[in-house]
Amino acid sequence: MANKNTLLVREPAHVQTADRLRAEILGGTTVPGAQLRQDEVSKKFGVSQATVREAFRSLEAEGLLTSVQNRGMFVREITVEQVAEVYVLREFLEGMALSKSFERLKEKDFLKAQKLLERSERKEVYSFIGSSNRAFHEVFYSAGGPTLTIDLIGRCFGGITPSWMRFIRERPDRAAAYEKESSQHHWDLLQACRAGALDDATSVLSTHLRHASTVLTEFMTDTQCNTSNRK
Repeated sequence: MANKNTLLVREPAHVQTADRLRAEILGGTTVPGAQLRQDEVSKKFGVSQATVREAFRSLEAEGLLTSVQNRGMFVREITVEQVAEVYVLREFLEGMALSKSFERLKEKDFLKAQKLLERSERKEVYSFIGSSNRAFHEVFYSAGGPTLTIDLIGRCFGGITPSWMRFIRERPDRAAAYEKESSQHHWDLLQACRAGALDDATSVLSTHLRHASTVLTEFMTDTQCNTSNRK
């Protein structure tokens, strides 16, 4: 007889392994540039090397890992110039996706975005790197269904997350201020979309992404200068 209680469905082993590796990367335990060896990760987490390979592929698709020919898998390092490029790409891609989806956006989409914002403010200390941040942005460009553009936007998100995590660890006061700035941009974007004002929504989105780029690149530049001065 079936158990009346709701059964907990375990995630596949490769998903659990990817989750644990992702947590170590985002938490700073495994730093950018570090090499990840299949045999070592396999022993550490008690899973097969085939499972580790699947986890590696998932994290590489997210932009957190990069494969170097004849050398192996490494935690991705990103430069100041690459961060700036990511945000240029995001502005172009998200602006295009927003324009294509705009006429399909309904009140249910706006309610979903609003709930994501409200949940992030209640539960996430730094929502700009939380899962709700990506989900919020996706509301405004996924109304037309999956596209290559959406896939490319997703890769842009993952690649710079470790840099944001370092920003939070080393500049907590500035991170708290940026959290408020980012949240206000999100509310402004929602308001513009709800009002049916595409030009205003696109302008807010550009302002938001350019501000994020400035904050992160200035932090990384300052960090590099301080490191160079200590040598």
